[in-house]
Amino acid sequence: VRLLAEPALADTFQFLRFAALIRATAKSVHLICPPGIAPLFRRSPGLDQINPTESDQIHPDLTCHLMSLPLTCGTRTDTLPLIGAYIFPDTASLRMWAHLLALERPRDAAERLVVMCPTRDSSVAGMRTNLLLQNLRDAILQMPRFRLIQCFADSHSASRPEELTRRLRPSSHEDFADFAALLHHADI
Repeated sequence: VRLLAEPALADTFQFLRFAALIRATAKSVHLICPPGIAPLFRRSPGLDQINPTESDQIHPDLTCHLMSLPLTCGTRTDTLPLIGAYIFPDTASLRMWAHLLALERPRDAAERLVVMCPTRDSSVAGMRTNLLLQNLRDAILQMPRFRLIQCFADSHSASRPEELTRRLRPSSHEDFADFAALLHHADI
């Protein structure tokens, strides 16, 4: 079976849980997805192979988009797969973020790490969200036991030295695997 990732990251993550159901009856399951998110799926249950592009060497009996898997599996609300973790950050990225965070400042056991991602949405809702996040950021920076990391989609810079700022684009395929490893270390 060849599974095709969805253009929207959230849809790919949501429907990947069905791969294990497909694998229970299929000889093998191959996922075609962007290379930037492939590391997140290396240990996902139900996947035998992950490819960034479709291969002429694979001749599946079925090719299916991930969002079509609930219908393909005959899923109803009472038969949704309730599996545990199925997306795992790359261990090299986890170590890299642990190292970067420790270089900036050793983490106190009582300290809480907060990751914020302002939106690039210029609609009224997007501007409201960013205003809320800015007010929240200002409040967090006043709290002694909280450390803030902001991820930006463009070249914004940190407005205060207490912030560790990264130019990660959580919505982009290229940066999402690295962003997921950062979130693994976050408390909020």
